[in-house]
Amino acid sequence: MDRGVMNRALLRSRVLTLVARGRRILLMMPLAAVIGCGSGLTPPASTGPYLNLNGNWEAIGTSGIPPALTTPIAAFMGALQSSGGVVTGTLRAFDASNFLNPCVPFTQGLPVTGTLSSGGNLVLTVPISGGTATLTATLGSTLQTFATGTWQIVGGDCAMPSTSMAITQFAPVTGTYVGTLTSSLGSPTVSSTITAVLTQSATPDAEGQFPLTGTVTSTGVCAGTGPLVPELVSGNGIFTVPGGMGFPGSSVSGAFLPSGATIQVAVVGFYDLNCLLVPSLDGTLTKQ
Repeated sequence: MDRGVMNRALLRSRVLTLVARGRRILLMMPLAAVIGCGSGLTPPASTGPYLNLNGNWEAIGTSGIPPALTTPIAAFMGALQSSGGVVTGTLRAFDASNFLNPCVPFTQGLPVTGTLSSGGNLVLTVPISGGTATLTATLGSTLQTFATGTWQIVGGDCAMPSTSMAITQFAPVTGTYVGTLTSSLGSPTVSSTITAVLTQSATPDAEGQFPLTGTVTSTGVCAGTGPLVPELVSGNGIFTVPGGMGFPGSSVSGAFLPSGATIQVAVVGFYDLNCLLVPSLDGTLTKQ
């Protein structure tokens, strides 16, 4: 297959994945988190030691009726670090209203500064396309549970009024994930048991994304073991690095829950050119 064609196909897949992942995260959230009440939310933390925010985060707008996305910005995602009451990091913003000409490029890392009180009150300030986004929320002691808050963007191309949001930390997708995946494309339907041994870097890159490495084993279609192609974790998503799809190698891309217990994935690529025409396999991988 021509590498240019492959890269264009991967770019299109990445855009479609971004749209799908915004809808998936809304569907994964408890309804109570969307409407702003109920037991699905993190309770305010009691006064005590500061929380450690180091890790992978995502905030998603919840003002729309699910599965609608807030516009222009539907989500912020990336890396946060904290030391006592001081918060820093790098986020990216996803413009759900204009994929061809977004108000801010999804690939652009946005520097974050902020504060965290001993009671879990979080305030983040993010410069974005000539304006300033301010995100506020009260976090509970369990960071991998959605907490509600708001963001507002004043000035610039991405300006937005006060918008309800839900924010959470996502556990690293480090470990062994196993599942039987299938593809209904073509005839007959094909399936394979996939074992993905993944390691998420503890150190984000300059855009607030976490490199992911590992191996993928198939015991059905294209049986064998091969390396994971270059991939990145950001928010609740695993993405193949643009231009990084090559052979031998497989990609494991999709969305996962805050706990990192399961990944809703598409596995493509496999291990050599002989498997190039095998359809992508879709399904759930579960952490062992």
